[in-house]
Amino acid sequence: MKVKKSKSKNQKGILTIDFIFSFAMVIGFFQLFYVITYTLMVAHVTQYMTFASARLYFAGHIDNESQRTLAERKYTELLEDSQVSSFFRSAFTLTDFQARDFDEIDSPEPWRQKFIGVRVGFQSNVLDFNVPFLGATSEGLQGNAFTSVIGSFLYREPTSSECFEFLEDRARAILELNQKYNRATSFGMSVNEVGVFADDGC
Repeated sequence: MKVKKSKSKNQKGILTIDFIFSFAMVIGFFQLFYVITYTLMVAHVTQYMTFASARLYFAGHIDNESQRTLAERKYTELLEDSQVSSFFRSAFTLTDFQARDFDEIDSPEPWRQKFIGVRVGFQSNVLDFNVPFLGATSEGLQGNAFTSVIGSFLYREPTSSECFEFLEDRARAILELNQKYNRATSFGMSVNEVGVFADDGC
């Protein structure tokens, strides 16, 4: 006795379901690759902003506060530029701009140069989205899952105040090496009245 297999006479639309599923997957992956590329591009722009600010922080000035003011002014100028500001209205966020000596960053050897320059917090809001059939890229879609720190460390030239402080300390140390260096007192001069000046910008 032969058992007849039941066959569906109407199979129209089977490929349509596969196509819709595959199309949604392709669109999801395309969106993922797009926002990753977009994020890397804006991160490069942010890197330039920190570099341009660090160059002004590097240059010598009257004091360290003046150097920091120049760096902040350059950063604000770039952030408010019409072409750059469009990136940071909603898709990306920059926070916590700092121009200083980052002593908390450990160096392999204590004699190495310090990490001195500019850094800023970078947040990519566009990476926080929902991929069809795969789910969300982050838990809760709170918009703050993908953050990093971008910076440029170019070191810092000594300021005028730091130069004169160093030269004064060096002059006092030389005078204390031997009593013969204090003979200026015989001319009615005090050792504390010795003048110090910088001849080559420190």
